[in-house]
Amino acid sequence: MVLLRRPRKNDRRTDPFYEFGSFGLTGCHRTNLLHPRNAPRLNGARLAFIQGGNGGARLICLTPPVTAVMHAGNTRAEVRWDKDDPSARFLRYEDAPVVTEIDDLAAMLEDVNRTTPQGKLASKFRSHTKPLPPDAAESLVRVHGESLRAAKRFADRYEETLPFLPDIIDKRRKETRDSLLLEAQGRLPAPAELDELGSGGAHKNQRPSGCR
Repeated sequence: MVLLRRPRKNDRRTDPFYEFGSFGLTGCHRTNLLHPRNAPRLNGARLAFIQGGNGGARLICLTPPVTAVMHAGNTRAEVRWDKDDPSARFLRYEDAPVVTEIDDLAAMLEDVNRTTPQGKLASKFRSHTKPLPPDAAESLVRVHGESLRAAKRFADRYEETLPFLPDIIDKRRKETRDSLLLEAQGRLPAPAELDELGSGGAHKNQRPSGCR
């Protein structure tokens, strides 16, 4: 499970790159899940991306099996998956299931000393690097499959996976991802500046803030 923080209104969030089957190029979770020691163990795993918000912590995407790719002399990890796999479709925030309402996951949170279900989830899984227990994993897969079948339409744009529309929207996500990849590979000193960010604009040299 990958917990994604709530965005801020002026926050140009970029990662995960659901539509390109990529996660981690911004350095997200580089001290835990995507630490160079841990990333190779993700090969063949499925990642559940959980987006927090006022509507609860929701399961936006459950990837097909991923492959860990190491960059910058094995110091930066990226995970990739088949973006064309039907199971890789990502859901709009309002249509995605609330993971704290999944019984087997809710049972794992009962003894966590936080007051809200979302707070319990964050405390339990924010730095978690191990697979879910089989029962919880099976329940998550089942609920995700039901949500895919029930969806009238899927998210077309990254911002639809967020709990609210941010002030700054990156309209050139492919260029952003390509630039981050070059940086991770040591071929650029920093992500290329993007000119068209949509409403709200951005300051010169503003970098993507990632998912943390």
